[in-house]
Amino acid sequence: MPLQDTLYYRIVDGRLEAVDEQQLAAPGPRVCYIDLADAERLSAALGFNAKRLTDYAAEEPRFRNSIDVYDDLSVGLMNIINVADVEGPMDRIGFLITKDAFVLIKIVDLDDSVRDMFLQNVSRFQNSATMEKFIYGILERLLAGSRRMLEDMERDIMAIEQRLADDNADRALNRVIYAYRKRLSTARNYYEQLIDIGEELMENENDLFSEQGCGTSACSWARRSASPAASS
Repeated sequence: MPLQDTLYYRIVDGRLEAVDEQQLAAPGPRVCYIDLADAERLSAALGFNAKRLTDYAAEEPRFRNSIDVYDDLSVGLMNIINVADVEGPMDRIGFLITKDAFVLIKIVDLDDSVRDMFLQNVSRFQNSATMEKFIYGILERLLAGSRRMLEDMERDIMAIEQRLADDNADRALNRVIYAYRKRLSTARNYYEQLIDIGEELMENENDLFSEQGCGTSACSWARRSASPAASS
């Protein structure tokens, strides 16, 4: 049985309550996971311009180092690496934030890992949800496994450096060095993307978040955790 590609929740007194499509237009904060194909149909209920999303989806796949901020919403695009396989296929998602909606848009999610991440976030904040907590919970999950990956790469690079110090370099080792350089470049671009998104959201230029929510420690945590990777 295929997995459901649309997930809708309203935040009611701090609780996440699953709703159907007909209830989306009701007032109050909402968090959603939808397919890009459904964006135009749902745009009126969620209060956004679907063309902005389709324009993003048509862009060449790359790491974007900014999100676009409008008076009434912020919209962006993310490429998501698998930290266990940095050179493997990337997922691709759009996201849209309004005063009372956070929408995660599936563009490429071949293994449903982004959908699973969304549902894990629902479970985590089931009874203590705010828009800000949910958004930064997603950013936090995008960093999951990062420190272990960096530690493994550091260990391997030290082994390469030892071979160089022992004058054991050969053509095969040069290929290994090139592969690691490529992996490090991909990881750096990924983390810089997350840092930039976190900084843009913390600035709260269009006043989508409350002052209390904008100062949430999760955003600061995301920035601190990514910074060492970005400087690698």
